[in-house]
Amino acid sequence: MTCKTDAAWNKLSNRTGLAWIFTDSTGTCKQRGAMTQDFVTSPLITEALALRSGIITAVAMGISDFQMLSNNSTLVTCRTQRSMVS
Repeated sequence: MTCKTDAAWNKLSNRTGLAWIFTDSTGTCKQRGAMTQDFVTSPLITEALALRSGIITAVAMGISDFQMLSNNSTLVTCRTQRSMVS
């Protein structure tokens, strides 16, 4: 199972849109979702919230083995190298 996430952030309103989609090995959509959230202060936090939403959805679906995909290289690098972002 694969979870792809994406997010958009509005700097003026500090509002974000989050989306995620779960697909199986054949590419068939198994679950998707989207939401907005207020009071988000950076695009990096926005992308992290999208990943978090995907993980929460996976747990709710009872999925324990899945791959997370994100197009945010800063967040992915931070996670894979366990480094801090300033």
